Amino acid sequence: MTITCTLSTQSLTAAAKQLREYARSLDDKTKELVNELGDYGLDSAANTLGHFDTGDTLNSLEYIPNGTSGKISVGGNAVWIEFGTGVTHNGEVGSYPHPLAQDLGMDAIGTYGEGHGASRSGWWYPDGGTYRHTFGIKSVQFMYRASQDMRRELLDIAKEVFAND
Repeated sequence: MTITCTLSTQSLTAAAKQLREYARSLDDKTKELVNELGDYGLDSAANTLGHFDTGDTLNSLEYIPNGTSGKISVGGNAVWIEFGTGVTHNGEVGSYPHPLAQDLGMDAIGTYGEGHGASRSGWWYPDGGTYRHTFGIKSVQFMYRASQDMRRELLDIAKEVFAND
């Protein structure tokens, strides 16, 4: 936005009015940017997750706007899909296949609970009155990948939102 004025009371008053109008528009533009970025992140997470999930977790994904901020929420088995379980798909006992696992306070692979994930032959877990066998889940990092995609696209999305200013 460019504001041109001269050193007269009338011109400076007009410029000040333009600045106030621009300031009011920034809040709306910021909300639009957050929503565009949130929608982009939601699509990115869903596209990555959609290749690995049976539906409950994918169907729980949602973007929740909150004015000039927002969050992407997910339920179901998201934590297991994001960070992985068991050594079969994720490396050695004590490893962290997810780049933020330690920073976020996650247990190392094969050490969670009773440490059953350390077994290459898998383990059994209760599910609705029966037991199921698993070798664990590979760390898919769908939310981490979405955050990286959002960082890469932020400038382009911002340019689109603020293009008319």
